[in-house]
Amino acid sequence: PNGVVGRMPAAQHEMRVVTEPEGVQELRPFWTKFNTHPDADPDSYSLLLAQRPKAVTPFVLAATEKGELKAIMIGRSEDTIIQAKSGYLPLLRARARQITFLQDGFLGDRSPGMAKAMVLEILKRLKAGAADRTLLERVGVDTDLYRLGRTLPGAPSRDLSNEITECWSTTLPPTLNEFLNRKSKQHRGHLRRMARRFEKDFQGRVNFKNYRSKNDVASFCVCAEQVARETYQRGLNMGFVDDTEHRRRLELAADKGWLRAYVALVGQEPVAFWCGR
Repeated sequence: PNGVVGRMPAAQHEMRVVTEPEGVQELRPFWTKFNTHPDADPDSYSLLLAQRPKAVTPFVLAATEKGELKAIMIGRSEDTIIQAKSGYLPLLRARARQITFLQDGFLGDRSPGMAKAMVLEILKRLKAGAADRTLLERVGVDTDLYRLGRTLPGAPSRDLSNEITECWSTTLPPTLNEFLNRKSKQHRGHLRRMARRFEKDFQGRVNFKNYRSKNDVASFCVCAEQVARETYQRGLNMGFVDDTEHRRRLELAADKGWLRAYVALVGQEPVAFWCGR
């Protein structure tokens, strides 16, 4: 099949690596069936490849058993800069080829045996020179993939950092009051005071806009860029930038009904924005 650069038996699984867009499309039915995260959506993935054709190529692990596809691990091979900073001051910069596996991109059979097969295949590809390093994005610390990714590599290659990012979720009720009533009295009061102070400081001039459709994207990007270019994140080359790639990604999110974007204005001046899916 297109994109197969090698196969290796791993336990009962036959492993292959898909490195061409045509091979990626062959995986689409399985991929769509099991996907749960916008970043790992096949259309989002294809859009990124199209926007960065020279810098990014597919790198998807596929495991089959007796000819039946059992699991995939969605990644990309890309040029990146490894850098260390102290605040805004760069201390170290080095170019590297990196294989990045997406958040929630391990789809299908996620048993311990399959997770082990995936990690061993990654190590094999690194040893063969496919990349300088591998990044597994936002892997849950309670998963077999995390445990094996931390323990199977040899000591010189192992990630020794212990930084953990906490992720939170909630189910939104129909009204703001219902949401606030879930909070403690102190927290509820704090949130309401912030809103009242903002409204008081700019009395009669505060307006909020909600963007969800594809036709809204250009207007949102103009407003968001006015705010983003003044933030400290811009100095760190992070955060929102009004460019072709961001616009295409927002348009795709709108097409799929995912887009949730908001701008706060004082008069006609954007002062804050929030964007998600």
